[in-house]
Amino acid sequence: MFNKTKTTENFTVPQAEELNPTIAGLMEKRNSLSEEKAKLREEDRALAESEGPTDVEATRAMRVAEILGNVAPQRVVPTRSRRQEIAERLRDLDEATEHLSREIDTERNRASALAHDRLYPEYKRLVGELCSALASAHAAQVAIHGLNRKIGDAGLSANWMQHHHASWMDRGRHGTIGTFIHEIKQAGLIGERDIPEELTK
Repeated sequence: MFNKTKTTENFTVPQAEELNPTIAGLMEKRNSLSEEKAKLREEDRALAESEGPTDVEATRAMRVAEILGNVAPQRVVPTRSRRQEIAERLRDLDEATEHLSREIDTERNRASALAHDRLYPEYKRLVGELCSALASAHAAQVAIHGLNRKIGDAGLSANWMQHHHASWMDRGRHGTIGTFIHEIKQAGLIGERDIPEELTK
């Protein structure tokens, strides 16, 4: 009944990390910080639920071990002190993560600029195809309107056409299609000569 067109997607969009390998390294660092933050938060939750040594108890345990000549297997850290250490470390990690996120955004913008240079010609071609299809739709709408007018001029009723008339598709330079196509021209994606005459007035 009508021509079926299908635009072939024969283009490949490279990943941001491929265009700018710096992104991968920054993301790996950020993921590492996120893992450390998760472990610290888990430890903090466990400390909040347990009854760890108080400052006094921890200090006494260290002194007793020293008197006895024993080497403590590990430093006995009071619960409150350890939670303070965790809170401070988490604040530092949050700030470092925010810094890395800003760097990643900057590098993604650089990758996007490279992608623009590579893909713009293909985008321009596709927009040109869209404008061509819209111009064809507009021409068909103009033809239908012309037939409708001739039927009326002949003294005949054209009511049977109304269900098939795309009344939402207005015509001319300031119609929906005309406005869109001229916006595309202003963006530099098509030229003046690409616009059909019926859409210039």
